[in-house]
Amino acid sequence: MKKRSLLAIILSLAIGVSCTSTAFAATSPYVESDTTVSFTRSQNESYQVKFTVHGTHANPQIAAGNGSVLQTQNVVKKKDSSGNDVYYFKVKAIGAPGTSSAIYTTLSGQSAVQHFVITVMSAEVITNKLKDAGLPIDNIIAYTEKTDVNELLGRPNQYISKTNFADTTVEQGDDKTEPTGGSVEVFKNAADLNTRKTYIESLFKSFPTWTQYMIVNGNYLLRIDGAVTPENAKKYEAAFAKLK
Repeated sequence: MKKRSLLAIILSLAIGVSCTSTAFAATSPYVESDTTVSFTRSQNESYQVKFTVHGTHANPQIAAGNGSVLQTQNVVKKKDSSGNDVYYFKVKAIGAPGTSSAIYTTLSGQSAVQHFVITVMSAEVITNKLKDAGLPIDNIIAYTEKTDVNELLGRPNQYISKTNFADTTVEQGDDKTEPTGGSVEVFKNAADLNTRKTYIESLFKSFPTWTQYMIVNGNYLLRIDGAVTPENAKKYEAAFAKLK
């Protein structure tokens, strides 16, 4: 047999094996998620993701990586128009503000696949989002239960997360621990937020020289110091309204 013919046969077999391997890999079962980008959710807020299983009718394992951050509420199984199994997986954000958990699926015989991460919204996350939106924010101070000067963080019916920050367009004092600009407070529910807002408003009525802009978005309260111009305060309000 000529060398050229032998080489042709070997090459043909190699291509055949390669094509067979590629076809096999292409038909390997997999789970498709309708959510692929990580995001944030408020504490006690729920989210439902749709998983479509391709190439098998075996039940996948669906789980949150950290059950203390995301609580599984329910899983509903259906079929789509193509006969694929579809799973609606619903979780609730129960973790402390700033904590995160990934959502995973695992098919039999395969490794777990991470689809996205949910972070429980915190005042620090919100403040950084406002800064990333182009607002003149600096010197962000995120408080804990021990460092909160008001001694309210985490107490009954009070905020569960808080920051103060400086606005670079207004004059700052020498004490960097007390920036002039604004603050963000996150609450468990609207009732707690409204109680806090009403209390602050009552203080302003008692001391007319104190002024603050107060802006609400869901369970988030943004307080902007009166030293900030109305024009800039509107920019804060516009950026804050876009937060989810």
